[in-house]
Amino acid sequence: EFVNLYGSDYLVMAQLALAYKNQATIKANVAAKAPAKIHITHQGDIATTQYFNQGELTSLDTLTLSAEDKIINLARGIISSKQQLDISAYAAIVNLGDIASKAKMKITSAQLIENAGDGHIVANAIEFLTEHFNNLGLIHGELVNIETQQAFINYLNGTISAAEALAIT
Repeated sequence: EFVNLYGSDYLVMAQLALAYKNQATIKANVAAKAPAKIHITHQGDIATTQYFNQGELTSLDTLTLSAEDKIINLARGIISSKQQLDISAYAAIVNLGDIASKAKMKITSAQLIENAGDGHIVANAIEFLTEHFNNLGLIHGELVNIETQQAFINYLNGTISAAEALAIT
């Protein structure tokens, strides 16, 4: 079963639970502005102008989340995948919730990646690519690679831990 959801203006999900048996594709200008639960059994692909998450976005397979502008994972927001997790946005990716993958994770933003004070980012292998990187929360993986073009700031209460290798360039 393959599900496509397309919205020309907004895809707003309030207290809504969506479950997809196989593959899900969601395209909208603004997605998930209210608490929502989106569970994808296999591969998930979400492309939007902006993505605000207060609920759960989970996949048992590869999950790709991309935004033309920004992605904000709000407090209590969960974005997770049992496999590969790819998150990308042009302007900013800000995490105040939990982002997790049992395998590899790649987070890319042309301008800013910020893991706020209550933010947790956990995966087996994590790769960050951005111009400015701020960490006030917890980042943990076996392998952690952070590539920035201009600024890397790990604030006093920020923790970055890698069991095998940590690279910051």
